[in-house]
Amino acid sequence: MNSTRLYFNRSKIQKILAAVESGTGHRNPFATALDGKERMREPGILLVGDRGIYIIGNQKVSMSPEKSGLIAYASGCDPRKNPDWSYQKDLIWGGDDGAEFLSLDEARDFLLSGKHPFVEVTPTTLSWGS
Repeated sequence: MNSTRLYFNRSKIQKILAAVESGTGHRNPFATALDGKERMREPGILLVGDRGIYIIGNQKVSMSPEKSGLIAYASGCDPRKNPDWSYQKDLIWGGDDGAEFLSLDEARDFLLSGKHPFVEVTPTTLSWGS
């Protein structure tokens, strides 16, 4: 089974986690009931695949993650720096957009336990580590 390891800047991850911890209005956009009301408001992060592949927090914000600097792009998947980001995103994530949630405590444990935060992606699994 093919796998790809996506690496992230540790100091950016630390800033995102600090913002999540001190933030309010946490939401998991994928935890909604049929009536559209949110069921889960646990602090955490999202690994997102759309215009690149990146990590953001789920706290309520007044500006976009790019404007606030609270976004950590995977190496090689930043549309501002990598002309072939779309190819890389499709190769790793697939053609569809999507996101995966990780709680704040799990994010600290998995992404800050070592020096180099990463997410390992296979066609059927995600593994978080450092």
